[in-house]
Amino acid sequence: MLHGFEQGQAKTVLAGKGDEQMTEKILIPLDGTAEAEQTVPFVAEVTKAGGFAVSLLSIIDPGELDVTETAGEGVLTAHDTGTGGGGGMDLAHEGAGGTTGMVWMAEIGSPSELSADEAKALDEARQSARDYLSGVEKKLADINVEAEVLIGFGNPDREITEEAIKAGATMIAMSSRSGMFWEQGVLGTTTDRTIHASPMPVLVFKPMEGLAHSVTVNPGTVVIAVDGSDQSERSIAPAVKLAGEIGARVTLVHAVKRERGKQREQAEAYLASLADKIGGEVETGVVSGDAAEEVILFADRFDHPMIVVAEHGGISLGRWLRGSTTDKIIRNAGYPVLVIPAE
Repeated sequence: MLHGFEQGQAKTVLAGKGDEQMTEKILIPLDGTAEAEQTVPFVAEVTKAGGFAVSLLSIIDPGELDVTETAGEGVLTAHDTGTGGGGGMDLAHEGAGGTTGMVWMAEIGSPSELSADEAKALDEARQSARDYLSGVEKKLADINVEAEVLIGFGNPDREITEEAIKAGATMIAMSSRSGMFWEQGVLGTTTDRTIHASPMPVLVFKPMEGLAHSVTVNPGTVVIAVDGSDQSERSIAPAVKLAGEIGARVTLVHAVKRERGKQREQAEAYLASLADKIGGEVETGVVSGDAAEEVILFADRFDHPMIVVAEHGGISLGRWLRGSTTDKIIRNAGYPVLVIPAE
């Protein structure tokens, strides 16, 4: 079954969500590091090609300020997006591309809410985050990309997804972090937790060591990995839609354990049926061996590829230690990887 498609036409839906949505706003979480900022120039190119909006987000972590989330929530209102309720900051927009403000809802230093030292720490952190994001915003404006500035408060593992929802984002773009544990497959980073929690696609960009900025080229080919499951097929509609918006080619790839015999013939027939339902020029490829490795090697054939994979959902200790095919692709691909959420 090919989810989200009619014969020869892709529906503009985010797979598994049921509601028609468009990839209109990309949210970029930034933490002040050069690794995180490597996401920005790449997203800027995608934005210009697809005509998307951009939101820049910084999360103030109360743990780093020695301030409790409960105290912060007592002082700051919810993010002003019409959702109402909840904790966090009220972000009063000052126009497209303008700096975002923050509204304090209690007297600074109120004994019932924050101590003077806590209020001062929060105020300084807020101003620092605003100044930093405004600097990134200006760099984007210099290349004709408008962005809004958002500031959140709380645990980044949770707040990134919540702020994306409040902002009306339809995609999150963030960098992964390299390092021994990450490379070995022991997950648990903010990026990984965001992927597993997000109801919207997450574009993962792996930083290149030693570079302040990396890929600044719009993807030329969107490589969609399918494995015959309903969930993997749910990634096709949003991937094809994105490819159309940014002017990229579409390629389907399916990995099999053995290349010989009926298994390959069945895989080729399967991909042909998907390509026929997509319509237009769609290249297909069957590869054999380790699925993650072979999908990455397949993407190597193209200039400036983006790999699209499905998040199959469910987290267990065994999966964290071993890593799924999707996780392995994210860790090892030298290209941006778009992860479509589980149903």
